[in-house]
Amino acid sequence: MANLRANNLTGTGGRNAIDGSVFFELGDRLQVPSSTYSTNFNLGGDFTIEGWVKPSIFTSYPSILHLDDSTNSKDLYINFRNGATLGITNDSTVFATSPSFTLNEWAHFAVVRNSNSVTVYCNGVGGSSASCTTDFGAGNQNLYIGMISALSASDRYRGYMSNLRIVKGTALYTANFTPPTEKLTAVDGTILLCCQDSDDPTQEATGKTITGVGGLDYSLRDYNLITNGNFDYSTVTGWTLASGSRSLGTGQSGTFGDGNHLVLTGGSMYQAFTTVIGRTYFVNCQSNGSDSSYISTTTSAGAAIITDIRSSPQVGSGVRGQKSFVATQTTYYVILAGGGTGNFDTVSVYEAESPKAPKFLPPYGIDAGVTFDGGIKKNTQGYMYFPTGDTAQRGRGRGIFAGGYCPNNTEVIQYIEIQSMSNTIDFGDLSNKYRAVGGFGSNTRGVFSGGAGGSPTGSTLTNTMEYVTISNTANALDFGDMLAAGRNVDGCSNSTRGILFGGQLPSGNQNIIQYSTIATTGNTTDFGDIAREEANGTAFASSTRAIHAGGFDTSAADNVIEYVTIATTGNATNFGDLLGLYAQQASVASSTRGVVCTGSIGPTPSNNSNVIQYVTIASTGDSVDFGDYVTVGENVRGVTNSLRGVFAGGYCPSYVNTMNYITITTTGNSSDFGDISNGQTSPNTGLSQAGNASDSHGGLS
Repeated sequence: MANLRANNLTGTGGRNAIDGSVFFELGDRLQVPSSTYSTNFNLGGDFTIEGWVKPSIFTSYPSILHLDDSTNSKDLYINFRNGATLGITNDSTVFATSPSFTLNEWAHFAVVRNSNSVTVYCNGVGGSSASCTTDFGAGNQNLYIGMISALSASDRYRGYMSNLRIVKGTALYTANFTPPTEKLTAVDGTILLCCQDSDDPTQEATGKTITGVGGLDYSLRDYNLITNGNFDYSTVTGWTLASGSRSLGTGQSGTFGDGNHLVLTGGSMYQAFTTVIGRTYFVNCQSNGSDSSYISTTTSAGAAIITDIRSSPQVGSGVRGQKSFVATQTTYYVILAGGGTGNFDTVSVYEAESPKAPKFLPPYGIDAGVTFDGGIKKNTQGYMYFPTGDTAQRGRGRGIFAGGYCPNNTEVIQYIEIQSMSNTIDFGDLSNKYRAVGGFGSNTRGVFSGGAGGSPTGSTLTNTMEYVTISNTANALDFGDMLAAGRNVDGCSNSTRGILFGGQLPSGNQNIIQYSTIATTGNTTDFGDIAREEANGTAFASSTRAIHAGGFDTSAADNVIEYVTIATTGNATNFGDLLGLYAQQASVASSTRGVVCTGSIGPTPSNNSNVIQYVTIASTGDSVDFGDYVTVGENVRGVTNSLRGVFAGGYCPSYVNTMNYITITTTGNSSDFGDISNGQTSPNTGLSQAGNASDSHGGLS
């Protein structure tokens, strides 16, 4: 049973969804003994059993899961049924089956009982449904994963399995659905969550004990420090016999699975391996009979630092254990000792974090297209890590929405994790209820500027600026004041300066550009002017340029795109034109590309748009078509890292609570991200004209 690293996996839901897996060869299984859970696995009502599988062969009835009950009618089997369909059965009844699975392809499965009706799903599509009232597992027997208890060859699952979860008491899916896009977590009611850890197949998230049985190999096979630990050669290559005699045996059903194993009689044998002082190593050994296994500093068991690698003697069972040690010298020995006749298999030693498979900080592989500034570096322990540079390059980032309108003003601040797809989460509050708020952010701070409000329906303009620390959740604090009270100012930033363009004053729209140093609190400073007195445009930035696009004065919308160099001061310079006359747009940006989404369009403006368009920030020129937004709209707000832009809320043509995302490096239509959940309460769900900031957009370094 080999485990894989996250960045080696692909499949439905993406790398984030699968993350880690376990490989089942012929004869492998994981087992949860009944003694560890009492009545926990009694599935008498609603439940959900789900995960990802990648089957490599279809035999008669290969089993993903078997809850073995003393009463056969209460057994629970989830297995493939003479081919590609997955079914839920007991000993006598096939309750329901799924659509077809495909060999050697990752697929999400779910078995769901909802109000005594059970359905089996493949990649979110349900197959047949049927009545099912069986009280599964009432007798508190063992739970088997990858094989049924009888160990019939036709009932052995072969292939990969990932993120196996059992949720008791809840039907998580009641109709066709989109498979999860994140690694599964222990939601309420979770009684089992396993096959997630890239280093340990027996990991289980709720604290249960899982044992592995069969031809197990916990090691990262390419990096096992032991040669021929599976004894798969025709000789015992790599091992030195100290005393006694040895031979190769064939696989023992239910113990070692198929293949050879070592038979050691009346003596011992050993193998040396090299370590690095200070690093941690895992050692594993599967054995049965009158035998012992050691890790020793010499070829003598008397110098052992680990005695009997198995957690306890397991005579005749083949259950194996795993132990660890920290190296204090560079050479150690694995010693196998057969006092009478001992049987051994799948001996392995591997570094907890192998330098050949380095640990990345943060984890690598979150999204395609991640790039780095500078060379990859190593820390003092030899592990590779990302160079300093754009936080957006790490495929991470938090986006924040502050205040807004729908149709009342709100003080609520809420956030999303940009690389996830989920609903917004409560962050804190502004000091008052404001809409039409400007915003910008650094790696650490989000700053929100101006707005109209003061009460649920108020329209009093403010010059107040407030800030939050993006990595925390808390109410906003005072930052300083803008040069004048106003709303609908268009903000953007690099890592040091926030730039505000235009805005609406009590006396009308303005053409002023003002800036703040984000790391310090204080009032804004005059930067220069844009060409027209405008509000309700949009702005985005690279690390060097701030770009302002569209907006309208008292009479008409604008198609003008302008830019400034952030590190200087001065008036804006013409960049090019939008595809039409736009105001009230949203925008997101990587370090190279700015994307403008939706808005009001036309001379008045009189209509809303669903157009997504983009520019290349480092050059000048007109915008280019990117794709279409999910609907027409205005006053949508965007947050972004360098990989993904997320657009939230808006008026389309009524207030909405939906969020959609795009991949900035590509072109195409937007896709569903989640919902705004904290801006307003029913029936007025939705959000418009919120302030926006992120800690990972393309302008940051």
